[in-house]
Amino acid sequence: MLIIATNNPGKFERYKTFLSEMETVQKPALHIEEGANGRENAERKARAYREAYGLPTLGIDEELFVNFTEEQPGAYIRRIGKGQEVSDEQLRNHYLSLIRKASPGKRTGRFHHNLCLALLSGEIYAAFYDEPLVFTHNPSASWKRGYPLSSLIIGRAALEGLQKVVKDLVRNV
Repeated sequence: MLIIATNNPGKFERYKTFLSEMETVQKPALHIEEGANGRENAERKARAYREAYGLPTLGIDEELFVNFTEEQPGAYIRRIGKGQEVSDEQLRNHYLSLIRKASPGKRTGRFHHNLCLALLSGEIYAAFYDEPLVFTHNPSASWKRGYPLSSLIIGRAALEGLQKVVKDLVRNV
């Protein structure tokens, strides 16, 4: 059994699908994302959940880097201006406004997926994956709960690469 350390239902479902051959669980949130960056957040989550629940844990933290604004969200995707967390709809509307102001050539970016596996033995394994993004100013009408930016992104073929990185990392369990 493997804990997927996230409170985001969309993220949990994505990684559960990636790891469909394993038994995965989601546990109550521990709210420990205070690291300096996504890699540190992923490791802190993995260690904290492993200690709290006594199971191997996959910690995940995604950072967003975009070319259409000077202020980079990085690990603070859900905080506009590094303030309080916002709802899916508020987040989507904020980025849609920025995208619409940008020239078409600047509507690009990347998700930097930080992954950390904490085993019961105390061993820690880390990996990352960069997912290139192209944004649209004409969003789709729907989006996945927990992933409001999915309605603003054109194509996600790179998720196959992320799935491979995740599977390679957890083969240590």
